[in-house]
Amino acid sequence: MVAWGTVVTNLPDEAWVYRVVPQSFSDAVLTNLLSICDLHTFNRKNHLESKYLEFDKNFMEFDQKYKTLMIAPTVGWMHYEDAHYDTNINFQTAPSRLEAIKLADDLAFQLGIDKSLINPIPDRMSETSNQTGNNPAVIIDRGAMLHRKIDGIEEKGFCLYSVFGTDKGQPVLKQFKLFYRNLEPCKKVSIADTNQIAEFIRQGKSTYTFLPDNLPAIKKLVITKFYILYWSKPIMPNDSLDFEFPYADITAEAYSDNATNTLYLYCPLLK
Repeated sequence: MVAWGTVVTNLPDEAWVYRVVPQSFSDAVLTNLLSICDLHTFNRKNHLESKYLEFDKNFMEFDQKYKTLMIAPTVGWMHYEDAHYDTNINFQTAPSRLEAIKLADDLAFQLGIDKSLINPIPDRMSETSNQTGNNPAVIIDRGAMLHRKIDGIEEKGFCLYSVFGTDKGQPVLKQFKLFYRNLEPCKKVSIADTNQIAEFIRQGKSTYTFLPDNLPAIKKLVITKFYILYWSKPIMPNDSLDFEFPYADITAEAYSDNATNTLYLYCPLLK
């Protein structure tokens, strides 16, 4: 038996399936990026490892002492890191949470991302602290994870993760990762209602993200949390994605004769 223990009010009747097509970054974005990272065109490496070119034939890498910037424009991927601001040598207090969020929003804009297409409130933030001797611990960097919105629905995983520290009283970018595919509308599809979603689960069409060992036979499954997301995954070499589509991210309590277990499921939404 599958039952609902939460009220779902945000199910659309229809949604788009998007095809992943080649991405590109404008000259203005690349100019902004080099300026943000304090790098120059002459820092670009002329000879790249074959694995990077297999990932994206237009792959670019810039290096300057402690700094590394890698860009795979065709797949919408960037990665920057400044190892100079290593936690072992920088003990200045990081920007506040609100400052880190604003800095992340500003970085997204500089990278050419329309602010209306991201959730301005990160669902997760990171902090790194350090302590010397008997002094109080100091938070030396803060990171914010921003999520892309597709037709008002969040994409699975973050599209931009950026980490900021402080140097000489000014915020500095320590690292960032961008995952931003280019999406093209493919087809509009009908979305299942709550009764159909429960039936999908009963029919075994959902995927469990984790199952406890020796899980006893389930007598009743109660859905307690329900989120609609667009399916995505990190952009990695040799790991392509052809389409993005809406799906249900579900938390449920599984009741057996003598036990209750929390389960996490991915469930299709397309009829």
